[in-house]
Amino acid sequence: MAVYREVIARSEVGGLTWSPYPAEARLLLAVALTHQGRLDEAWHLLDVSGQNPPMVFEWLYFAHQMFITIGIRGEPKQAALERLRDYWGTDGLTAISSGGAEILRAAAAGDAALALSVYDDLVAVVVPLWHEWFQARLRLATLTLAAFAAAAAHQSADERGSAARDVERLVSDGGRVIDFYAPYDGSHGPEYRMWVARRTAEHLRWRWLAQVDPPSAEELVSAWRAAEEAAVAYASVPEVAQTRVRLAGVLRAVGDTAGARTVADQAREAARELGARPMLDELTAQGSAPMPATSAHPATLTPREAEILALVAEGRSNGEIGKQLFISTKTVSVHVSNILAKLEASSRTEAAAVARRRGLL
Repeated sequence: MAVYREVIARSEVGGLTWSPYPAEARLLLAVALTHQGRLDEAWHLLDVSGQNPPMVFEWLYFAHQMFITIGIRGEPKQAALERLRDYWGTDGLTAISSGGAEILRAAAAGDAALALSVYDDLVAVVVPLWHEWFQARLRLATLTLAAFAAAAAHQSADERGSAARDVERLVSDGGRVIDFYAPYDGSHGPEYRMWVARRTAEHLRWRWLAQVDPPSAEELVSAWRAAEEAAVAYASVPEVAQTRVRLAGVLRAVGDTAGARTVADQAREAARELGARPMLDELTAQGSAPMPATSAHPATLTPREAEILALVAEGRSNGEIGKQLFISTKTVSVHVSNILAKLEASSRTEAAAVARRRGLL
């Protein structure tokens, strides 16, 4: 980073600020700062208002700013992303930065169809600029896969089944990138290895949440522990935080409450420092234990009952709920009976309706 700063400083003294090398050094320094979690510093480094840079750098810088603002921090700036699309065809990095932000925003909203549409648009633009199995495609496919996992938790069985073909295509795309670069295995850096591990973990997460050939608890936890290890090796503050958000959810589901709390606390601290609202929202959703809205309905659900009630309201069967939470169908049945009794409901449908009226969902 010191070298990048020196390059930028010397270019300004010599009147060569917008020569290719110092202009690219500015972006690389901002990327490094981003991975260190110094988002404000990175954003302001790329703020070249009034400096009249070449258009290609102006939009490239703006794309990374939007990746920080929208992709990591989750701020709504739709118009900015739409403006950037006009410049996707001029530079692959501009497309990948702003398109990555679009995918992350869609994932946070649980909109897998939108994430896939952005992914396909990105591939269509970048392939002619570079080549079919460009390395960043592994990351983009994995981020889109994560959007499908986020959506699966709220989809019907038919919707989850319909998504399987798209999910397998994304997994295959990532695999083709891995195969393409296999001959150069000795030169792979920590970022590449991190996305290889995340691809596996996100695929298992989708299978688990969609209940399509779901993995065992051990397989799921092992994959996310490996993803965490790879993220820590890469030392990217945002990526370590995001991986730990997902790991916390997995640990909570398999019953490792203490482990989930430790990992979630680590992720929450980092997310707060980053100002990463989507990560904080995801953590809240994992650990939420809805309470009755008023004292007129004194029944209180346990965290596990609240979790099961949410899945019941989504139309999940006891068997599906048991597989997702790694508990027996009989245990789910007992919880559902307790929920019906507490809510004074005669059916699952009535329980869901009562819960919505009382603010439990």
